Amino acid sequence: MNFSKQLLPDWIGLFDHFPVWVETIIGQIVYVNDSYRDRYGDETPAVIGSRRANPLQFFGARHDDHRRLRSGDNIRVTVVSFAQEIHGNHFFCHIDLPVQDADAAGSGDLEQFPLAALSFDSRHLRLNQRWLDLFGYPAGFFQNHPQWISSLFGQAADEIVQQSPQRNDDSASWVGTITTAAGEYRTLEVWRKVVNGRTTLFATNITAQAELLERLIDENERTRLALAGTQIGIWDWLTGQDIVWLSPELNGLLGYPAIWSQSDFNGFLNLFAIEEQQQIVDYLETHLRLQTPFDLSCRLRLRSGEARWVQLRGQCQRDAAGNAVRMAGSIADISEHRQAMAALATSESQLNTAQQVAHLGNWEWRMADDSMGWSAAMFALHNVPTGNAAPAMESFIRLIYPADQPHVRTLLQQVVSGREAGSTEYRVSSRDGRLQDIWLTCYPHFSGHGELLSLYGTAQDISERKRIERQIAGEKRILEMIAGSRDIADSLGELCLVVEEQLIGAHACIQLLDEQDQQLIYVAAPNLPAEFQRASEILQTSPYSGSCAAAVTLRRTVITEDIASDSVWSRVRYLALNHGLRACWATPILSKSGRIVGALGLYFEARLNANEFERSLLERMAQLAGIAIENNTVELALKQSEERWHFALEGSQDGVWDWRLDSNEAYYSRRCEAILAMPDGERLESELGQWQARIHPDDRHRVAGAYNNYLAGQGEHYACEYRVRCHDGNYRWVLVRGKIIGRDDDGKPLRIIGTLTDISAAKQAEEELRLNAQVFESAGEGILITDRYNRIISVNQAFSKITGYLPDEVLGSNPSLLASGQHDKEFYRELWATLAEHDYWQGEIWNRRKNGEHYPEWLTITVLRRPSGEIANYIATFSDLSERKQQAEHIQFLANFDSLTHLPNRLLFKDRVELAIASAQRLGTQLAVLVIDLDRFKNINDSLGHHVGDRLLQETASRITATLSEVDTSARLGGDEFVILLNDLRQPQDAVPAARRLLEAISRPIAVEQNELRLTPSIGIAVFPDDGTDFDTLVKNADAAMYHAKDNGRNNYQFFTAGLNARVLEQLILENALRRALERQEMAVYFQPQYRVGSGEIVGAEALLRWRHPELGMVSPARFIPVAEDSGLISQISEWVLQSVCNHICTWREHGLAIPPIAINISSSQFRQLDFVSGVIETLGRSGIAPDLIELELTESILMQDFDIAVANMRLLRASGFHLAIDDFGTGYSSLSYLKRFPIHKLKIDQSFVRELPGDSDSAAITGAIINLAHNLQLKVIAEGVETSEQLDFLVARGCDEIQGFLFSKPLPAEDFSRLLGNKPIQGNRQ
Repeated sequence: MNFSKQLLPDWIGLFDHFPVWVETIIGQIVYVNDSYRDRYGDETPAVIGSRRANPLQFFGARHDDHRRLRSGDNIRVTVVSFAQEIHGNHFFCHIDLPVQDADAAGSGDLEQFPLAALSFDSRHLRLNQRWLDLFGYPAGFFQNHPQWISSLFGQAADEIVQQSPQRNDDSASWVGTITTAAGEYRTLEVWRKVVNGRTTLFATNITAQAELLERLIDENERTRLALAGTQIGIWDWLTGQDIVWLSPELNGLLGYPAIWSQSDFNGFLNLFAIEEQQQIVDYLETHLRLQTPFDLSCRLRLRSGEARWVQLRGQCQRDAAGNAVRMAGSIADISEHRQAMAALATSESQLNTAQQVAHLGNWEWRMADDSMGWSAAMFALHNVPTGNAAPAMESFIRLIYPADQPHVRTLLQQVVSGREAGSTEYRVSSRDGRLQDIWLTCYPHFSGHGELLSLYGTAQDISERKRIERQIAGEKRILEMIAGSRDIADSLGELCLVVEEQLIGAHACIQLLDEQDQQLIYVAAPNLPAEFQRASEILQTSPYSGSCAAAVTLRRTVITEDIASDSVWSRVRYLALNHGLRACWATPILSKSGRIVGALGLYFEARLNANEFERSLLERMAQLAGIAIENNTVELALKQSEERWHFALEGSQDGVWDWRLDSNEAYYSRRCEAILAMPDGERLESELGQWQARIHPDDRHRVAGAYNNYLAGQGEHYACEYRVRCHDGNYRWVLVRGKIIGRDDDGKPLRIIGTLTDISAAKQAEEELRLNAQVFESAGEGILITDRYNRIISVNQAFSKITGYLPDEVLGSNPSLLASGQHDKEFYRELWATLAEHDYWQGEIWNRRKNGEHYPEWLTITVLRRPSGEIANYIATFSDLSERKQQAEHIQFLANFDSLTHLPNRLLFKDRVELAIASAQRLGTQLAVLVIDLDRFKNINDSLGHHVGDRLLQETASRITATLSEVDTSARLGGDEFVILLNDLRQPQDAVPAARRLLEAISRPIAVEQNELRLTPSIGIAVFPDDGTDFDTLVKNADAAMYHAKDNGRNNYQFFTAGLNARVLEQLILENALRRALERQEMAVYFQPQYRVGSGEIVGAEALLRWRHPELGMVSPARFIPVAEDSGLISQISEWVLQSVCNHICTWREHGLAIPPIAINISSSQFRQLDFVSGVIETLGRSGIAPDLIELELTESILMQDFDIAVANMRLLRASGFHLAIDDFGTGYSSLSYLKRFPIHKLKIDQSFVRELPGDSDSAAITGAIINLAHNLQLKVIAEGVETSEQLDFLVARGCDEIQGFLFSKPLPAEDFSRLLGNKPIQGNRQ
């Protein structure tokens, strides 16, 4: 391009007084200004177009260079370079700044300098407006801010301004980015000059140039990368200097190092083939003359000597005068392209021929005018004369087979709407009426603006391929049906349909030959008229009875193009014509052995001859029909064989399995599934590994071992018995047998077939035999088996145990060796007669043991007979009745006697009383019934244990029996209660002597386990007939009298009186009333204070239960507590008392009263409850009461019932904070060794001892001993029932700690006791 100053930016004019010169990126100078010519003297024509050093090497930085002036002197200049884009071309503009001018700028007027400048020394700083405009800061920022250099340039400040310059003419330059006062980023180039100690900075904004350079570098890199991926090189011929630059890509193409290189034009021309060099020169001169770009194909010689075809392109660059100053272009390797084009030219010449041969046509549909363009092959494919014009699109579609027209329309619509290529298939009718298959491709053609202009594509005849595809698909369908063992009629019918699909318009049929009648029988003819079938089926086969009959007779294919004229139809011509059939092709169907089994026929409704493909198809289908027919014959035979095999297996009840080891597949017959109880419709798993999961876990290891051993070659057959899981989850024993029937080339087993036998019944029988043998040996009864001659052949262990004979001692002997001699011959005669008649006898018999002892036995003899009726064995089972008789006697004893005392029980006693009553009535005498109850016997049982109680009962029974006469009867009713029958009394007083003797005998001390115990009886007497006339009445009244004796202090006897019945009734009424007392809130808790001896301070109180009956008034605890204990109500009442005490304590606490511990009596039934301790703790917890406010009083008898449990419960109670005391101490059977283990706080002296103080010496001694004992055990002691001053004085003198009794206070209602708590301590009343 012609370059002028007007193309440069306006700001370049600021430097008109400096030399300015411009060059291209390849170093061609295209412009210099007047200052350049004036200073250096170069003439413009000589300078323009000259080549300098590559300016890229110093772009972006100031550098010094030397220039020769017009005068011939050399000067040093600072060159400023920057890039500039002009009309899409890139140039470099350079400004020469003479160094002396730059130095002068340090001391001159900076405003006149065309660049931003700042000058400073240690005292002064000057700058011009361009500097202020460039950075955007006011002058004061630089003059008043010592750190302005660091603020502007950051870490580069030291690089820009050297603090101590080494030389007076020191200079440096820097390029970087700064931030202006407005926050704008600018790329600057700053260079420094130091003259006479004064530093001057020059700066210019090169932001645009830097960005341009970055783009140039990017474009250069992209160009380089683009060329690197191609075989295109760049050449550049500077005509004035005769220098030709070759790019690295071009050098690489030539086989040289990929770098820039240079040559002259002759060297460049020598790169091409010698015979073409002149042609290249002539070509270049022509285009230079015409001033047009050139493009020439020629051959390039590589470094290796190989010649490559290249495309030489380029154009010329001229100066303003039109002279060629430069020519540049590219060289591209086109060798492969030329080869491809040569091949393409050859292929194009062959294309038309190929299209004709390949039946491939081209078409185009121009949518604007609905016209189509067709190739010659298109006309041939669609049976349109070549001379005709191509039809319009709709006419073209009408040429297509009607059923396929929608497919083509859909394709065209999809390509038009989707704007993407597509394809489809369709059929057209040929001249002979057959259908041809065409494959159509369709592509859209668009304009440059995306407008759809036309559709184009190809159409190819694929009839041959489709025929083969349809034939293969059809044969596959047929073979699959044959392989699937389908019914022969279905298979042959499918074959007919396959033929009809491939030959449009054909009606296929298959007939089988009846060799006996020589007739063809239709087995498949899906579309052949039924009337024609029925009429033609009765005809005998002959060469003139139609094509099928002729094919069978002549044993060859018969093609009848026209039934109306062909002689093979002479006998049945009109039969076919009348049903619209005009042509028939037929071929015989042969078996594998070559025997004719039938015929395949194809009928057409128009005259038609068979081409080669159709004839081949007909014969191929006949072969398949022969395979199907023969396969059916084989399958029938196989089926019959399988049925016989199946019946054989069914008879043996075996299943069949087939394991494919290579594919891990398994097959099981239905019998196998039946053995495993599989429901109908469900099959066993086909995966081989699933069978392993069915094996019983206990058998798997053994089965795996046997199976692996067989696979390893141990044994000819595999056999193993094990259990498998059935469908219902149960296990069944099976016998699995098999044999390897297939191995691979390495001998590895591939397939095993075998049988599965259900041996569960055999295993069960085996188990039963084992069990029978075990039962035989382990039976408790003796078993003896003899043969028909009555010789012993087997005995079991029980036989030897009962008789004493070992098996070896009796085997072979007659059972008569066991006879005891106690039975006569008549006994044995009847025994054998019964056996002969009934084959069975049982009864009791006496036999003799080996030691001579006779024993009774229960004997059963059974006769076993063979099916013929002959006796096989005798089986005798017997049991020893000795023990049974003893047991019977013992049971009889237990039924009538007490097992502990051996006295008669109630049942026997009743029987004797009733006999005595009958005798007394008869004789007019009297009798007496005495009921005896041992006083406080329960305390002995609870404290010393039941074994001690049992010894006492036995001794008491012996004493009673010794006291009575022989006519009297004694019995034990239960527990500690005995009953006596005295006979032959004349008056009631006759019973008194016996009663006294009983009192004396029973009261004597009894020594048991180093303990001397003393019991006393309470005796009640009822006399017949005054007190009752039957057993029950007499016993009931005697029992009432006995309780009366207990009420009178025990250890006495009492006669029954009428008033005692009233007392019993009262007790019953009292019990019923007691059950309702809690519900009716008739119960109340009273509190009797307990005092400390000496101070008189209240230290506690005992909670005492009171019952105010609405009719009976205040009922004494002595009356209702025994009733509560006997009726089982005591536990419920005790729990109520505990809760009531807690409620009262809560009330007193709310009133701020000081509450002492409250003592509560615990009953034995309550203490024996499993949840007693937890229940007490839970009750106090609900009320929020501390356990130390409760003192639990336990009797000695309670604690001695189960000592270990009692101690454990007491420790839990004490650990919880409760106070524990032993109540009524001294009245029980305490052991001092036990006492020291009880975790108690206090002993309470029973009032029975206090009542007799101080007069009774025994009571005084016992009381003193208890006090001393308590103190020695670090226990408190309290006396209850203190009513006199004498009693108090005695207790004080003996050191008793606490007192309770009427002397101080009677039991008080809760309200009165609360008032007492509010008063001061009360001293005992001694009056």
